[in-house]
Amino acid sequence: RVYKANKDTKEVLGFEKYWFNYTLANELDKPVWTKNYNLIDEYSLKDASPDSMVDLGNQILTDEKVAMLYLWNKDTMGPAAIHSSCDESCRKGVACDILYDSSADLKACEAGKSELGSSIFNKLFPDGIVETLQGPWYKPAPPKKDNVSFEKLIETFLAERRE
Repeated sequence: RVYKANKDTKEVLGFEKYWFNYTLANELDKPVWTKNYNLIDEYSLKDASPDSMVDLGNQILTDEKVAMLYLWNKDTMGPAAIHSSCDESCRKGVACDILYDSSADLKACEAGKSELGSSIFNKLFPDGIVETLQGPWYKPAPPKKDNVSFEKLIETFLAERRE
């Protein structure tokens, strides 16, 4: 994937996914990358914001064609991408896959124990993690001097946010 981002805000504006064409590369004796799709164009999204991704997840829940397209693109048109159908359970799995990045939240979503878009990050960052991390207070992190645990980073972040 090649991501496009706003250089000032670091906001992800979209991405294009490419695949390596082995057959053509062998014929031409040089690497050949072919564009697979553009996120916004492929799924008719208004942008690449978290809200748009939730909208895509909800669209996949009700539209098998969109779910099938997502699976085709996710597996970059390879053998794993060939599906004859995607029923309600399949679509729920696809939607959960889009919206959750932690395995615990993904499993809870797939088990029907959480609403789409209601991960732990939504509880920690009610304005949305991307919006919070890209907020006006954003400043680049200083160079690391020692290893700090993720839990300590979150604890420090939440303490600073309360101030």
